[in-house]
Amino acid sequence: MYMNAARLKSEFITWIQLHGKMLTTDRLSKWGLDVEKTCCLCQLQEESREHLFVQCTYVRRLWDRILRWMNRPMYNATTWEQHIQWTINNTKRKSKEAQVFKMMYAEITYGIWNERNRRIFETRLQQWETIAKEIIYVSCVRGP
Repeated sequence: MYMNAARLKSEFITWIQLHGKMLTTDRLSKWGLDVEKTCCLCQLQEESREHLFVQCTYVRRLWDRILRWMNRPMYNATTWEQHIQWTINNTKRKSKEAQVFKMMYAEITYGIWNERNRRIFETRLQQWETIAKEIIYVSCVRGP
């Protein structure tokens, strides 16, 4: 999953995500911190790793847009386990398509986390379409 054309900060955030170390609000509240538990991207469910990266409607729209751009099948994972299996299936080869997918996965993960933090700490928001365009731009510039 690592050592691809993604930016280093994107790879780092992806490493944290895949190892379950992201400070999502469900984890922070388990530590006794008083935090707003509702997902700041969709305002529909409690934020968790599974919700933020798999189930959130905002994130699903982002994935669908990126996958259409890549000419890939639609994203249909509903659990973290399905998401990981889907990711493994798309990255286990050495093909150019697998390398592009690895880069896109890291950039999408970073984009989601960055937007989440922008909304919480800066009270600014971007539409998913804008983030999709930024990810596509970065991928065109850095891609193999």
